[in-house]
Parts: sequence; C-alpha cells; structure tokens
Amino acid sequence: MITPKSTKEYLAESLVELMQNKSLKNITTKDIAKNCHLTSTTFYNHFKDKYDLLSWIYNNRIGYFIDQINETYDWYHAAIDSLTYIKENITFFQNALKNANGQNSFRVSTYNINYNAALKIILKVNPAFSENSINIFTLKLYFYGVMEIISEIILSVQEFEPIDIAKKLMEGMPEKARECLVRTEEWKS
Repeated sequence: MITPKSTKEYLAESLVELMQNKSLKNITTKDIAKNCHLTSTTFYNHFKDKYDLLSWIYNNRIGYFIDQINETYDWYHAAIDSLTYIKENITFFQNALKNANGQNSFRVSTYNINYNAALKIILKVNPAFSENSINIFTLKLYFYGVMEIISEIILSVQEFEPIDIAKKLMEGMPEKARECLVRTEEWKS
C-alpha cells in the first residue's frame, strides 16, 4: 500500500536535495518551498525556519531507527541502520555539520535523541540505573563522545562501514547501559 507523504516530508526531501549542491547557509525557506512546489507560507505553517526543519529531519530520520527498538531489533541494529542512512546521505550531513550550530545542530539534536531514548529504555529495563549518579554521568559522557566521533567520521573524506563503527560503539558503551540496550552478541564478532 502506498502511503502519501506529509507536507513536512516533502519539505524535508526538498532541503536534503538542495543541500546536495548548495550550502545550508545559502538556502532560503523560499528555495525549500519552491523546490517542492509549495509556498513560503506553507513552509511557515510547519516550521519556524530552515534550522527547525533540519532538526525535524534528524528527529524523524535518525529517531526513526531508535523508535523501532524492540526485543529483536536492539541498539546495535539501530546504530547500523542510522549509520547506513548517514552514509547514504553523507553530503547532506557534511553540509549540516559545517553550517548549523546551536540547538538545531546535528551534534545537539542527535545527542538529545540518543541520550533521551537510551535513558528511557534503560530505566524501563533497570529502574535503579538512575539511582547511581555515576551511571547517568557515564551515559551522558558516552553519548557526547559518540556524537563527536560520528561528526568526525562524517566530516572526514574517508569511507566508513556502518557495521564496523556500530561494533566499536557497542564496545565503548558503558557496560550497565549495554546490558539494557543491546540484546544480541553480534557486535562481538
């Protein structure tokens, strides 16, 4: 069954397409709307500005994989799929990293998506996790580090394999968090 796209999805696809050949700082909301045959008014009915749209893209593309986590699809698999999506759209992510700062930046948005989702899952599995402040500290430290490493990988010109990066991310994850987030041993091979 074909699922119709929302206006937000059309605007997101438009921005991703435009960012393949043009710097984010040189793209206007009018450009985004025009590229998908919409008006600027329509754009502003859905987003405050292009950075708000950028944040929506992170939440809906990267967040999608995290939202799929269940008994058989764990954090490891979500990491592979997120990294694969990033690799497939590397020019977009490079452009976003170079041209967006602050609360709508890739680093801040994806940190918030990952940390908040991980903590929610961990607390569901192990409610006592948050009682030890070092657990929260190491989880925050881990996700800050992950975002910096992923950003570094995106900005480098080197090819990367999502499965290799995902395995390293699982190895570096604090053990108490990994016990709650990773249900497979595949990452060890």
